[in-house]
Amino acid sequence: MRFVSIVMMLSLLFAAPVALWGQAVRKVAIDAGHGGSDPGANHSGCLEKNITLKVALKVGEMIRRQFPDVGVVYTRKSDVAVPLVDRSRRSNDAGADLFISIHVNSSVSSSPCGYETFVMGPSKSKQNLDVAMRENNVITYENDYMKVYDGFDPKSAESYILFSLMQDAYFDRSLRFSQLLQQQYARRMPSSSVNRGVKQAGFLVLWRTASPSVLTEIGFISNEAERRYMSSEAGCNTIALSIAEAFAAYKKEMDALYAMPQSAIAPAVKPADKPADKPAVDNSKPAEERPAARPAPDKGKQVRTDTPAAKPSHTYNPAAVRYKIQIKSAASPIKRNSPELKCYSVSAEERLIDGRYKYFVGNVKSYKEALSLQSEVRSKGFADAFVVAFVSGSVVSLADARAVAP
Repeated sequence: MRFVSIVMMLSLLFAAPVALWGQAVRKVAIDAGHGGSDPGANHSGCLEKNITLKVALKVGEMIRRQFPDVGVVYTRKSDVAVPLVDRSRRSNDAGADLFISIHVNSSVSSSPCGYETFVMGPSKSKQNLDVAMRENNVITYENDYMKVYDGFDPKSAESYILFSLMQDAYFDRSLRFSQLLQQQYARRMPSSSVNRGVKQAGFLVLWRTASPSVLTEIGFISNEAERRYMSSEAGCNTIALSIAEAFAAYKKEMDALYAMPQSAIAPAVKPADKPADKPAVDNSKPAEERPAARPAPDKGKQVRTDTPAAKPSHTYNPAAVRYKIQIKSAASPIKRNSPELKCYSVSAEERLIDGRYKYFVGNVKSYKEALSLQSEVRSKGFADAFVVAFVSGSVVSLADARAVAP
């Protein structure tokens, strides 16, 4: 019962997203799985902890070079053991807008191969549950882990069922990044590897992250070909590039989604008033690459506070474009009288999209009107509400819609 109470309490705690200051993705947390006394999966002298660290550091460096204004946070930068609860805490304390946990898969057979990415959710199959159990079992290396994790037993299937009680406010964005990541893997990984897709499972490292978060398995250490590939410099570079490019695509989409004036976001305090990040001085605090300072704008010049629309990949009839504001997403239908829908319990429109029940309000013709409506919806208690574009009833790219209906 205590574990159930903790799950419900945390779901409420993390329902509100990290504050946005003019762009949707300004900081990313990269988690190298395992480390120190916890080697992770191992085979033929090859250790998971070494592969994940090498890939994680490369991903961070690639992101830092491409986006100097994005902060990169590492849960570890050396071969040290970091408790799962501290990995998510370091990400949360740093205010990360995305959490990427990197792992290596394993099997009792040498045949399985491929790459897959998980989002937080109830395990849909025994195979997914087995992966989650193996990764979560690292907490047994920690002292008093049953107390630290509120009675969670990594070897008990019943503990995982409780994850289905949690309302994940970041499911949609976690899912989107996972899809982009699998696409990047498919473009670059050896043809012998298998795209195992996007899945759901109950990973403790994702449970307490207050941001969109994923756990990606980059290959099987038990498969000889993939073990050699992941251990090679070329293989590590390719895997890291796939993750970095997925981040770039995700950032582009999210920044376009939140392309709006600062005044429309209505933050509680101004960005300049935010306390500066404290430098990491020991292993108890997140190691972070600080964003490069931006040059001050020239006086007398007009400065844009929004992001220009991306170049469209499709052209639509402006008359067919409609914008709606998504306020909720759930695995099962939400009752009309549910307090989750608040003042929109009657007017919210329900749609089943990609296996999720999503709730929208509004139906406006221009993106400018949509931004105004989004601000109004957020002020009524839906802090995570965002704009979605439709053409003839189907969801389309926001950038493409904006190109014809600004």
